[in-house]
Amino acid sequence: MNKININKLYFIYNPDLSFRNYINNLKSQVSTHYKVKMSITFIVASLFYFLYIK
Repeated sequence: MNKININKLYFIYNPDLSFRNYINNLKSQVSTHYKVKMSITFIVASLFYFLYIK
């Protein structure tokens, strides 16, 4: 509860900075999720590739 209130106050007093931080957090979350997804897909694809070649 306190954390939410502090974040709201921070957003009110410094909207530009907090908005930028929010966007950067979203970007980093999306990029890490995408990287993990891509690496899992790559591993599965290479496994199938080696299985079907042998």
